Amino acid sequence: MEQLARGLKLLYQADPCVEVYVQETGEHVIVTAGEVHLQRCLNDLTNTFAKIEITASEPIVPFRETVVVPPKLDTLNEAIVADQDSSIATRFKNGLIEIRTPDKQCLLKLRCIPLPAEAASLLERGTETLKALNRSRKRRTAVDAADKGNERLSLEWQKKVNELRSDLEKALLEMPETNDLNPADLIDRITCFGPRYSGPNVLINTASNLRVPSVWSDEAATSNSFPSSGKSSTDFSPSIITGFQLTTLAGPLCEEPMMGVCFVLQEFTVTETTVSEKAEPGDGTVSQSSAYGPLSGQLISTMKEGCRRAFQAQPQRLMVALYSSVIQTTSDVLGKVYGVINRRRGRVISDHMLEGSDTFNITTSIPVCESFGFAEEIRKKTSGLALPQLVFSHWEVLEVDPFWIPTTEEEYTHYGDKADAENIARRYMNQVRKRKGLPVEEKVVAHAEKQRTIKKNK
Repeated sequence: MEQLARGLKLLYQADPCVEVYVQETGEHVIVTAGEVHLQRCLNDLTNTFAKIEITASEPIVPFRETVVVPPKLDTLNEAIVADQDSSIATRFKNGLIEIRTPDKQCLLKLRCIPLPAEAASLLERGTETLKALNRSRKRRTAVDAADKGNERLSLEWQKKVNELRSDLEKALLEMPETNDLNPADLIDRITCFGPRYSGPNVLINTASNLRVPSVWSDEAATSNSFPSSGKSSTDFSPSIITGFQLTTLAGPLCEEPMMGVCFVLQEFTVTETTVSEKAEPGDGTVSQSSAYGPLSGQLISTMKEGCRRAFQAQPQRLMVALYSSVIQTTSDVLGKVYGVINRRRGRVISDHMLEGSDTFNITTSIPVCESFGFAEEIRKKTSGLALPQLVFSHWEVLEVDPFWIPTTEEEYTHYGDKADAENIARRYMNQVRKRKGLPVEEKVVAHAEKQRTIKKNK
C-alpha cells in the first residue's frame, strides 16, 4: 500500500492532467482526460512509479439524477387522461411530503420541483463563483462583527456574484407558478446551493416561522433562529442545510449527485416538549428526546429523508454525460461510420462534405458510458480512414423512466405483458448500484416458460 501511495504521488507530480484522490470507501481513484490517457497512466504507474502489480476496476462514469415535469404523453405518444391511467395522473398531482422527526417534535413539509434548464446550466457554469461566495460567508461567521468589513468579496468576485444573481433571477421566471410559489420572489428565498454549497441544485425556504438568511445576504448563517415562545431560541438552519447537502450529494436512484433540482421547504413546525416527556434527574428514566439523540441530528436525517421522498414523488430521470465527436472520413466508409455510431447509441448532429474533396466532417454526440473502445472500433471498421476526436459536451436527460412498466391496454398490446424491450435507464442505474454494492431488483429467471431442448436433432 505504501508503494501504491508513493507511486500515485509521483504520477500526480509528473502529469499535470491527472487528479488522484481517495473515495469514502477507501478506493484510490485516478481521474484522467480520456481512455487513452487512462491506459497510459496505468502503465506508467505499474512500470515506472509504483513498480508493483495493480488491480484496476472498469472505468467509473459519473451520472446525475434529476426530476422532470410530469409527462403529458405516454410511451405511445398518446395523451395521459385521468380515466385512462389514474396511477400516473394522481402520482405527481401534488408532490407535497410531510415528515416528522423520530421524537415527533418537528414537522417538515417539502416539495421537489425541476429547475429550468437555463438555471441549472447557469449554476453549473458558475461553480467557481458560488465557491467564492461560500468561502466569504464562512469567513464572515468566523470573525468578530468589527472585522466583517475586511472579509467581504473582492470587487471582481462581487461583480461576478451580481451577474450570476441577475441571470439566475431571469431564468427562474420560467418556473411554473403555483398557489404558494411566485417565481418572481424565489431569488431572495434561496437558502443555499448543493451539493458542496456550489452545485446546480437549490433549497428555497418559504416557511413563515423559520427564518434562514438568504444565500446572497451578508448575514451570518448562524445569526437567525426559530423563536420558541418564551424560551431560548435554537438555531435549526445548519441542520436543515446539512440534510439538503447530503441529499443532493447522493440521490435515491443510484447514489449519484443531483442536478437541476429545487427543494422547497414550505412549512416547519416545532412542538413544545411536555413535562411528562422529560426525564427527572436520578429516577433512572430516559427522556423521549434523548432516546432519539439530539434534535439537530434528528433534523439532519429527517430533512435528508424528506428530500428523498419528495424527489421520488416526481418523475425521476437519469442524466448522462455526452461527448461531442468530430469524425473526418471519406465517402467510401461513410456507412460503416454510421453503423458504429448507432451501436454506441450516438446521434449525428451534422455532416457535410469539405469543398473540393471527398472528405466528410461528421459531428456526433455519444454517451461517455458507451464511448470506451469507440476510437479503436471505428478505426478497425474503416481500416484507419476515420479519425474521431472526443470532447466533453454537456449533460443530457434520458427520456426514459427507469421504473417504467406497461400499465394501459395499448401498452400491453404494443410491448407485451413483460415488456421485454431493454430499459436503457434501468440498465445504467443497475450497473452503478452493483458497483456501489447497493441492492438491485433483478429477476433470477427472466423467461421461465421457455424450454431448452438438450436433445440434438439427427
